[in-house]
Amino acid sequence: MVKSKSGFAIIEVIVAVGIFVVVAVSAVTAILQIFSINRLGDNESDATLYAQEGIEAARSIKNQSWSLLTNGNHGATSGGGTWAFSGSSDTKGSYTRQISVADVYRDIPTNNPVLSGCANVLDLNAKKITSTVSWNFTIARANTVSFETYYTNWKKTAVGNWASPSQESSVDLAGNDNGDKIQVQGHYAYLTRNTGSPNFAIFDISTSTPSLTSSLTLSGNPTNIYVWGRYAYITNEADATELQIIDVCTPSTPSSVGTFDAAGAANANGVFVIGNYAYLVRDSSADDEFIVTDISTPSAPSLTGSLDLGADANEIVVLGSNAFVASSSNTQELQVVGVSTPASPSLVGSLDITGGSDATSISGFDLAIIISRQGGELDTISVSTPSAPTLSGTYLAGANINDIALGNANNYVFLGTNNASSEFQIVTIGTFSTPALFGSFDYTNNINGVAYSAFNDRAYGATEANAQELAGFKPL
Repeated sequence: MVKSKSGFAIIEVIVAVGIFVVVAVSAVTAILQIFSINRLGDNESDATLYAQEGIEAARSIKNQSWSLLTNGNHGATSGGGTWAFSGSSDTKGSYTRQISVADVYRDIPTNNPVLSGCANVLDLNAKKITSTVSWNFTIARANTVSFETYYTNWKKTAVGNWASPSQESSVDLAGNDNGDKIQVQGHYAYLTRNTGSPNFAIFDISTSTPSLTSSLTLSGNPTNIYVWGRYAYITNEADATELQIIDVCTPSTPSSVGTFDAAGAANANGVFVIGNYAYLVRDSSADDEFIVTDISTPSAPSLTGSLDLGADANEIVVLGSNAFVASSSNTQELQVVGVSTPASPSLVGSLDITGGSDATSISGFDLAIIISRQGGELDTISVSTPSAPTLSGTYLAGANINDIALGNANNYVFLGTNNASSEFQIVTIGTFSTPALFGSFDYTNNINGVAYSAFNDRAYGATEANAQELAGFKPL
């Protein structure tokens, strides 16, 4: 029996030692894990502060000069109370920091910031900043902390003094054919010519000296243009291609992707695009002047609906569920077409403006419409009740107004005219009922098309000058 008790005692000691070892190892492991977690927390706190400092360094650099906020990966150094980019990264102990600067695009039509540029508008006055700090917590474990933000060049977006505009730039296209119409999207200007080769051109306007990016010679005779997202929609006099769709996703290599043949042979004069529909207007004929085209498949646009307007329809703007048409009708210079059901457009209102001058160009915002007429009349019109538009005010430009464009948060209307002493005019409509001349510039030739860029506070004209089909204008 004594021998048996001794045997049990040895077993109990072995079991006890085993339990102690397990408990001790578990305790030591737990303590080491606590130490590891605490150390990781300390590392992450240090890395977080380091990354946040990178965001603030980029802010400091932006405040010194927007031009210093260059795209790419940067390190940052401080000295003399200011920050500067240096190299592609910087280090602090075991931490490596990289500050990334990237372009920002705006989604159409929400205007939300996105990073893909193909179908969106480059925002020249915004940058995305990402500050990333990385370190090796262990040989086999890498950690990172990252922060991002958006900075805007709010100083640049301020509107200058347009009371005394001047010409800043020009670009010459091959041949002597006149510039006709123009539109700006992002940092590109898109210009058409009714004749000549090329008759469609894209210009980079990101700097004070615009340059030709690319051009095409389209069939027929282009008459007007509207740019929406990745496509330029061009109206034409050609009987089989009244609407041409150009892919401008890569501005250096535009390409024609689709055409639309409207019934009959009437010339197309204007187009406006929203969502999946292009709203086309054209000369009066036996066929309808107002046409709704489904462009959801750009390579194969198709007819959705149409309407007989009874007169030449010269240009169009769509606001909400209504399309507003500049007409040659002597009793309906403004025609309002309901398009809430695109397949069944209908005339819901009109306005007879005194005199027989044709309405030639149109623009608008909210519940306001601006129309230009032959002879130089500019009219402001309230469409708070679309079925019964009312004339608010009138301005006389002194000669034919060929095109209009809104600017300065819709407080200015930029005019391209035939006035021999002020071809380029700026009219203020801050008081909508009393539009008045704010500034003008005596250009060398008539200006047929005009567009305003809010990104760089510049206006661009499509002109009749043989060596300056594109002319750029700046405020004082």
